[in-house]
Amino acid sequence: MSIAIAFFVLLFIGLPIGYVLGVVGVLGLLQSGGENFMAMAPKRYFEGLDLFTFMAMPFFILAGEIMNKSGITQRLIAFTDALVGYLRGGLAHSNIVASTIFAGMTGAAVSDAAALGNTLVPAMVSQGYSRPFACAVTVAGSIIGPTIPPSNLMVIYGSLMGVSIAGLFAAGIIPGLLICLSCMCVIAALARKLGLPKSRDHFSLWA
Repeated sequence: MSIAIAFFVLLFIGLPIGYVLGVVGVLGLLQSGGENFMAMAPKRYFEGLDLFTFMAMPFFILAGEIMNKSGITQRLIAFTDALVGYLRGGLAHSNIVASTIFAGMTGAAVSDAAALGNTLVPAMVSQGYSRPFACAVTVAGSIIGPTIPPSNLMVIYGSLMGVSIAGLFAAGIIPGLLICLSCMCVIAALARKLGLPKSRDHFSLWA
């Protein structure tokens, strides 16, 4: 009970979630077995992470950062805007399609939201979208990241549970595309209701 209280108190005072989890974990170890458990903790942590397949996760995130810094993300956004910008609410549709393509490269929701949000949220606000709506579209699109392969969560689950990672990747393609289409359908309905603008006049395969 005291651990739960400490958890919510630390969250309430605004401590970053990573520090909250670390402090609560240490308190739990001390409460469970004192110094013996504390001495064993580093070894247990290392054994839990000492898997070759886990190397995929930082490289996925690195790929997203390279794309963001090199300008590939901006080119991707321009390409998706050329594809779907002619629809009402075009920049919101572009956000979802860009998230879907980005998901197939990084596999992480956080890197997806960070990379696309820095560019698309200000652009959407400048075109008359409300900031909460722009942020909501970006967050909803980033959920596609852990679904469409490659996915960090699938790598972790497959490694820990002994399930084929390739099989998990294959199983994630259709659900990821369905999430993309569902988001676009919702945006299309809201675009008509809210009178959201188009970002370009016609369909194009070139940015």
